[in-house]
Amino acid sequence: IPALNELFNFIAAVFTRLFQFIAIPTVSLAVITTLSMLGAKKDTGRIFGHAVVYTLLTTVCAAAVGLGLFLWIAPGNLPLDVIGAGAAQVPEKLGNVTYYDHFLSVIPNNIL
Repeated sequence: IPALNELFNFIAAVFTRLFQFIAIPTVSLAVITTLSMLGAKKDTGRIFGHAVVYTLLTTVCAAAVGLGLFLWIAPGNLPLDVIGAGAAQVPEKLGNVTYYDHFLSVIPNNIL
């Protein structure tokens, strides 16, 4: 039944966006709470330092992978026939915005 399928897809999209919205603050709060429970112990600073270094290293690795893929795929070097092939479909896709799409665009994915 197409109407039920659209309804359930809408509910799933809203749920997913709201879950993404609360995920980052929840994880941040868990880390802050854990570090505060450790108190002023000797190892707290070292643990916090390791967490920051790990976060920065994974961020740099992710950026390096993204840069490598960008340089390998080279999306800016597409042939003109490939670029022109999709130009006719742009007005069609822009004109098909529904209330469903607008309502989903109002719900943020995350706080940032």
